[in-house]
Amino acid sequence: MICITFSIEKYREVLLSNHKFLEMICYSLSAKIGTMTTIDAVPASLTERVMSYINYKCEDKTLKGMEQAAFHLHCSTRQLQRILNQSEKAGLVKKLGKGTYQLM
Repeated sequence: MICITFSIEKYREVLLSNHKFLEMICYSLSAKIGTMTTIDAVPASLTERVMSYINYKCEDKTLKGMEQAAFHLHCSTRQLQRILNQSEKAGLVKKLGKGTYQLM
């Protein structure tokens, strides 16, 4: 591991004016935040992940396209279909058409 230290107070203007340095810091921090988010999100059940995906990622809280959704959720289309069928019976989603479900 290599560490570099410098005085932020002394070199503040130089650091803020260096776009390559700022880009590197942003990339590093976003990668760390992404890793922490992924680690925290892994224990959630597939049903919870599907409901969150529909709620936050789908336009009008409507899932359209099973294959793309299954890819994003890291599951098979068969698993996703099973979850959506169970969720429809539980009244969590409403089937609008082939491969189209809306969150209730």
